[in-house]
Amino acid sequence: MPLEKAKNELIDQKFKGVQIKMDSEFSIINMSLEKILEQTTRHNNRMTKAEDRLKDLEEKELTHVITCPMIPKVRTLEDNALSSKSIKGWIYKSVGITATIMSVLWILFKVLTKTL
Repeated sequence: MPLEKAKNELIDQKFKGVQIKMDSEFSIINMSLEKILEQTTRHNNRMTKAEDRLKDLEEKELTHVITCPMIPKVRTLEDNALSSKSIKGWIYKSVGITATIMSVLWILFKVLTKTL
């Protein structure tokens, strides 16, 4: 009997030691989880604020695009720029074609006057 009692006491001490070690490890894990929770909570708060600000900016931008008083003026300037570009292109093509025709006529004139 005394041997069995001693054996049971050793087993109890072993389990108490294992229990103390597990409790300390769980305590460390719980502290780490609390820190992670705190950090994610702060991050989520910042993200919520940023998303709210982004949503406000998107709504204001959409409203601004619709109500901006400068849009007709910008469109007029774009149309004028396109018109000027088109006219310049037409002039350059016309000058090129005219110069080509004049050169051909000049060459024909020279060739015809020499043969006569």
